[in-house]
Amino acid sequence: MDAIQNAIAQAQAAAGALPAQVNGMQQGGALATAGPGVSVESLLASSMAVDHWLKVNEFGIQVGTNKALFDTLKVGLRLGEVAYCKAVKYGSNPTTYEHCFDGVTSTKGGTWAEALVRARKVDPKARDYASANIPFVALEDIVDPKKKEVIAEQGQTLGHGLSTTGWANFAKFIKALKAKGVDISNDTVVFTLGWQERNSNGNTWGVFTYDDVEVVDAFPWEV
Repeated sequence: MDAIQNAIAQAQAAAGALPAQVNGMQQGGALATAGPGVSVESLLASSMAVDHWLKVNEFGIQVGTNKALFDTLKVGLRLGEVAYCKAVKYGSNPTTYEHCFDGVTSTKGGTWAEALVRARKVDPKARDYASANIPFVALEDIVDPKKKEVIAEQGQTLGHGLSTTGWANFAKFIKALKAKGVDISNDTVVFTLGWQERNSNGNTWGVFTYDDVEVVDAFPWEV
Protein backbone atom coordinates (compact mmCIF):
# COMPACT_ATOMS: atom_id res chain seq x y z
CA MET A 1 0.00 0.00 0.00
CA ASP A 2 2.90 2.36 0.62
CA ALA A 3 3.86 2.29 -3.04
CA ILE A 4 0.30 3.06 -4.10
CA GLN A 5 -0.05 5.91 -1.64
CA ASN A 6 3.29 7.31 -2.79
CA ALA A 7 2.14 7.16 -6.40
CA ILE A 8 -1.03 9.08 -5.55
CA ALA A 9 0.92 11.68 -3.59
CA GLN A 10 3.38 12.17 -6.42
CA ALA A 11 0.60 12.52 -8.97
CA GLN A 12 -1.08 15.18 -6.86
CA ALA A 13 2.23 17.02 -6.53
CA ALA A 14 2.81 16.76 -10.26
CA ALA A 15 -0.56 18.35 -10.97
CA GLY A 16 0.49 21.44 -9.08
CA ALA A 17 3.87 21.58 -10.79
CA LEU A 18 2.69 21.63 -14.41
CA PRO A 19 3.41 24.87 -16.32
CA ALA A 20 0.66 27.39 -16.95
CA GLN A 21 0.56 26.44 -20.62
CA VAL A 22 0.32 22.71 -19.87
CA ASN A 23 -3.11 22.43 -21.45
CA GLY A 24 -1.79 23.27 -24.89
CA MET A 25 -4.77 24.76 -26.68
CA GLN A 26 -6.56 25.55 -23.43
CA GLN A 27 -8.06 22.16 -22.55
CA GLY A 28 -10.23 20.89 -25.33
CA GLY A 29 -8.27 22.42 -28.19
CA ALA A 30 -7.39 20.05 -31.00
CA LEU A 31 -4.02 19.08 -29.57
CA ALA A 32 -5.19 18.22 -26.08
CA THR A 33 -8.17 16.04 -26.91
CA ALA A 34 -8.14 12.98 -24.66
CA GLY A 35 -8.55 9.53 -26.11
CA PRO A 36 -7.47 5.94 -25.49
CA GLY A 37 -4.23 4.68 -26.92
CA VAL A 38 -1.37 2.33 -26.22
CA SER A 39 1.38 4.18 -28.06
CA VAL A 40 2.56 7.68 -28.81
CA GLU A 41 1.44 7.27 -32.43
CA SER A 42 -2.13 6.29 -31.51
CA LEU A 43 -2.35 9.11 -28.98
CA LEU A 44 -1.21 11.70 -31.51
CA ALA A 45 -3.42 10.26 -34.22
CA SER A 46 -6.47 10.78 -32.02
CA SER A 47 -5.53 14.20 -30.71
CA MET A 48 -3.83 16.36 -33.32
CA ALA A 49 -4.24 16.50 -37.06
CA VAL A 50 -0.86 16.10 -38.74
CA ASP A 51 0.28 15.22 -42.22
CA HIS A 52 3.42 13.32 -41.23
CA TRP A 53 5.12 12.12 -38.03
CA LEU A 54 8.69 13.12 -37.30
CA LYS A 55 11.06 10.61 -35.74
CA VAL A 56 14.64 11.07 -34.60
CA ASN A 57 17.27 8.43 -33.93
CA GLU A 58 21.05 8.13 -33.76
CA PHE A 59 21.26 8.43 -37.55
CA GLY A 60 19.11 11.50 -38.21
CA ILE A 61 15.55 12.74 -38.71
CA GLN A 62 12.92 10.67 -40.49
CA VAL A 63 9.74 12.10 -42.02
CA GLY A 64 6.78 9.75 -41.94
CA THR A 65 7.42 6.26 -43.25
CA ASN A 66 9.99 7.44 -45.78
CA LYS A 67 13.41 5.93 -45.06
CA ALA A 68 15.43 9.03 -45.99
CA LEU A 69 17.38 10.60 -43.12
CA PHE A 70 17.94 14.34 -42.74
CA ASP A 71 20.45 16.27 -40.67
CA THR A 72 18.27 19.39 -40.57
CA LEU A 73 14.79 20.58 -41.52
CA LYS A 74 13.50 24.13 -41.82
CA VAL A 75 10.36 24.29 -39.70
CA GLY A 76 8.06 26.68 -37.94
CA LEU A 77 6.02 26.42 -34.77
CA ARG A 78 3.01 28.26 -33.43
CA LEU A 79 3.99 28.15 -29.77
CA GLY A 80 0.40 28.32 -28.57
CA GLU A 81 -0.34 25.00 -30.27
CA VAL A 82 2.18 22.97 -28.26
CA ALA A 83 0.27 20.60 -25.96
CA TYR A 84 2.28 20.11 -22.77
CA CYS A 85 1.63 17.06 -20.67
CA LYS A 86 2.87 14.50 -18.19
CA ALA A 87 3.50 11.00 -19.51
CA VAL A 88 4.30 7.55 -18.17
CA LYS A 89 5.29 4.40 -20.04
CA TYR A 90 5.33 0.82 -18.90
CA GLY A 91 5.45 -2.73 -20.19
CA SER A 92 6.86 -3.97 -23.47
CA ASN A 93 5.65 -5.59 -26.68
CA PRO A 94 3.80 -3.29 -26.79
CA THR A 95 4.84 -0.48 -24.48
CA THR A 96 1.84 1.34 -23.01
CA TYR A 97 1.87 5.15 -22.86
CA GLU A 98 -0.49 7.27 -20.76
CA HIS A 99 -0.65 11.06 -20.86
CA CYS A 100 -2.14 13.76 -18.67
CA PHE A 101 -2.84 17.20 -20.13
CA ASP A 102 -4.73 18.80 -17.25
CA GLY A 103 -2.75 17.57 -14.25
CA VAL A 104 -5.68 15.43 -13.13
CA THR A 105 -6.93 12.89 -15.68
CA SER A 106 -5.30 10.23 -17.85
CA THR A 107 -5.98 9.96 -21.57
CA LYS A 108 -6.79 6.29 -20.95
CA GLY A 109 -9.46 7.18 -18.39
CA GLY A 110 -9.49 7.69 -14.65
CA THR A 111 -7.16 9.92 -12.66
CA TRP A 112 -3.46 10.44 -13.20
CA ALA A 113 -2.83 8.94 -9.77
CA GLU A 114 -4.58 5.77 -10.89
CA ALA A 115 -2.50 5.74 -14.06
CA LEU A 116 0.69 5.79 -12.02
CA VAL A 117 -0.61 2.95 -9.90
CA ARG A 118 -1.31 0.93 -13.07
CA ALA A 119 2.14 1.67 -14.38
CA ARG A 120 3.91 0.66 -11.18
CA LYS A 121 2.02 -2.60 -10.93
CA VAL A 122 3.69 -3.53 -14.23
CA ASP A 123 6.99 -1.74 -13.65
CA PRO A 124 7.79 -0.68 -10.05
CA LYS A 125 10.36 1.77 -11.44
CA ALA A 126 7.86 3.58 -13.70
CA ARG A 127 7.89 7.35 -13.21
CA ASP A 128 6.01 10.13 -14.96
CA TYR A 129 7.97 12.59 -17.05
CA ALA A 130 7.42 15.94 -18.76
CA SER A 131 6.45 15.73 -22.42
CA ALA A 132 4.66 17.62 -25.18
CA ASN A 133 2.90 17.02 -28.48
CA ILE A 134 4.50 19.38 -30.99
CA PRO A 135 2.98 20.35 -34.40
CA PHE A 136 5.99 21.54 -36.38
CA VAL A 137 5.23 23.09 -39.78
CA ALA A 138 7.37 22.48 -42.88
CA LEU A 139 8.71 25.81 -44.18
CA GLU A 140 9.66 24.29 -47.53
CA ASP A 141 9.07 21.12 -49.49
CA ILE A 142 10.99 18.21 -47.98
CA VAL A 143 12.48 16.16 -50.79
CA ASP A 144 13.89 12.63 -50.71
CA PRO A 145 17.53 13.24 -51.70
CA LYS A 146 17.79 9.97 -53.65
CA LYS A 147 14.38 9.59 -55.25
CA LYS A 148 13.93 13.36 -55.73
CA GLU A 149 10.32 12.97 -54.61
CA VAL A 150 8.51 15.37 -52.28
CA ILE A 151 7.97 13.68 -48.92
CA ALA A 152 6.22 16.60 -47.24
CA GLU A 153 4.96 19.80 -48.79
CA GLN A 154 5.52 23.33 -47.57
CA GLY A 155 2.90 24.20 -44.96
CA GLN A 156 2.17 20.63 -43.92
CA THR A 157 2.19 19.72 -40.24
CA LEU A 158 4.91 17.44 -38.89
CA GLY A 159 3.85 15.99 -35.56
CA HIS A 160 6.15 14.71 -32.81
CA GLY A 161 5.60 13.50 -29.25
CA LEU A 162 8.61 14.08 -26.99
CA SER A 163 10.25 11.05 -25.41
CA THR A 164 11.73 10.97 -21.91
CA THR A 165 15.09 12.06 -23.31
CA GLY A 166 13.71 14.57 -25.81
CA TRP A 167 12.22 16.90 -23.21
CA ALA A 168 15.48 18.48 -21.95
CA ASN A 169 16.47 20.10 -25.27
CA PHE A 170 12.93 21.30 -25.95
CA ALA A 171 12.61 22.79 -22.45
CA LYS A 172 15.94 24.58 -22.94
CA PHE A 173 14.65 25.91 -26.27
CA ILE A 174 11.44 27.24 -24.70
CA LYS A 175 13.25 28.77 -21.72
CA ALA A 176 15.65 30.58 -24.05
CA LEU A 177 12.72 32.02 -25.99
CA LYS A 178 11.04 33.17 -22.82
CA ALA A 179 14.26 34.81 -21.61
CA LYS A 180 14.36 36.83 -24.85
CA GLY A 181 10.83 38.11 -24.26
CA VAL A 182 9.09 35.78 -26.69
CA ASP A 183 5.46 35.05 -25.81
CA ILE A 184 5.64 31.26 -25.51
CA SER A 185 1.86 30.97 -25.40
CA ASN A 186 1.18 32.93 -28.57
CA ASP A 187 4.14 33.85 -30.81
CA THR A 188 5.22 32.05 -33.97
CA VAL A 189 8.84 31.07 -34.56
CA VAL A 190 10.85 29.57 -37.41
CA PHE A 191 14.10 27.67 -36.89
CA THR A 192 16.38 24.85 -37.96
CA LEU A 193 15.39 21.51 -36.50
CA GLY A 194 18.47 19.32 -36.14
CA TRP A 195 19.54 16.32 -34.12
CA GLN A 196 22.32 15.06 -31.92
CA GLU A 197 23.39 11.63 -30.80
CA ARG A 198 23.07 10.59 -27.16
CA ASN A 199 24.68 7.62 -25.40
CA SER A 200 24.10 5.98 -22.01
CA ASN A 201 24.48 2.51 -20.54
CA GLY A 202 25.43 1.05 -23.89
CA ASN A 203 22.39 2.53 -25.66
CA THR A 204 22.48 5.11 -28.45
CA TRP A 205 19.64 7.33 -29.64
CA GLY A 206 18.92 10.76 -31.08
CA VAL A 207 17.22 13.92 -29.83
CA PHE A 208 16.14 17.10 -31.61
CA THR A 209 18.08 20.37 -31.50
CA TYR A 210 16.66 23.85 -32.16
CA ASP A 211 18.86 26.49 -33.82
CA ASP A 212 18.74 29.79 -35.77
CA VAL A 213 15.46 30.78 -34.15
CA GLU A 214 13.52 33.79 -35.45
CA VAL A 215 10.16 35.21 -34.34
CA VAL A 216 7.81 35.95 -37.24
CA ASP A 217 4.38 37.45 -37.64
CA ALA A 218 3.29 34.68 -40.00
CA PHE A 219 4.65 31.93 -42.19
CA PRO A 220 5.78 33.05 -45.69
CA TRP A 221 2.71 31.68 -47.49
CA GLU A 222 0.40 33.46 -45.06
CA VAL A 223 1.73 36.97 -45.73
